[in-house]
Amino acid sequence: MIDTVLFDMGGTLEDIWVDDESRHSSIQGVLDILRAHGIDLNMDFETAAQSINVGWERYGAYRDPRQRELKPEEIVDVDEEYSGYSDLQMYESLIAKSDQALSYLISYFEKVDDPVEIVFFGDHQPSLSSSFYPYLNGKGLGGLTLSELENLYTVPFFIWTNYDSDKESVELTSLNYLSTLALERAGIALPAYNQFLADMMEEIPAINSRGFYSKSLGRFFHVEDAAGEDAKWLKNYEILQYNNMFDKRNKSELIFPYLKQ
Repeated sequence: MIDTVLFDMGGTLEDIWVDDESRHSSIQGVLDILRAHGIDLNMDFETAAQSINVGWERYGAYRDPRQRELKPEEIVDVDEEYSGYSDLQMYESLIAKSDQALSYLISYFEKVDDPVEIVFFGDHQPSLSSSFYPYLNGKGLGGLTLSELENLYTVPFFIWTNYDSDKESVELTSLNYLSTLALERAGIALPAYNQFLADMMEEIPAINSRGFYSKSLGRFFHVEDAAGEDAKWLKNYEILQYNNMFDKRNKSELIFPYLKQ
C-alpha cells in the first residue's frame, strides 16, 4: 500500500544550495515536509544532513565536467563525424551507465512484494556545444519556430510498476501533469487540484514557460496568444497557482487540503 505521495516541483537544490545557512535551512525544510506527510526518517539532523550531503556530492560529480571520470571501457563510441564533440561522447557514456543503473533498480523492485511505482524522467536536456545542434535539427539554436523550440526541450519519461498495469503511450505531456499521471497509474484517487489538472490535460496536453499546446487547434501557441476555452483554462490555472504559491491567508483548503499549515 502506498502511504504517501509527495510532489514538490517548485525548484531544485541548485536554486537554494549556496552556503552553510541555505544548506541547513534546505535540509531542515526537507525533514519538515517529510514529517508533515507522515514520513519519519528516524535520524537526527546531523545524520540526515550527512546523508543528503553525500547524495548532493554524488550528483555534483555528474554536473561538473572536471569530476567525470570513466574507465576506458565505459566510454562509448560515437560516429566519426561527431568525434570532435567530447561532451557528446561523455553524455552518451553517462547515458549508458544510467541505463545499467536503471536496469539494476528495476530488477531489484521486480522482486519486492510491496507494490512499487517508479516515475523516471529528465528535467532538462544535456548541455552540449552549440555547434552540435545543427546536426540535430538542421538549424541550431537560433531562428527556431515555437514548435521547433518545444521539440528541443522534449525529454522522454516512463512510469513503471512491479504489478500488472495496462500499457499506455502518452504522446504529449508536460512536467506539471506528471504527478497526476503517477497518481492515476497508482490507482490513487485524485485530489481536487490534480483532478483540475487531469481535466485541463484533455484540452491543453502540454504547457511550459515558452508556450502551450492547444488540442483543439492542433499546435503550439505562446501563452499570451491563448483565446477562447484555452484562455479560460490557463486563467483558472494561473489563479490556482497563485493561491497555492503566494496567497497564504486565503489558501483554498478544498483545493490544497494537504498544504494546510
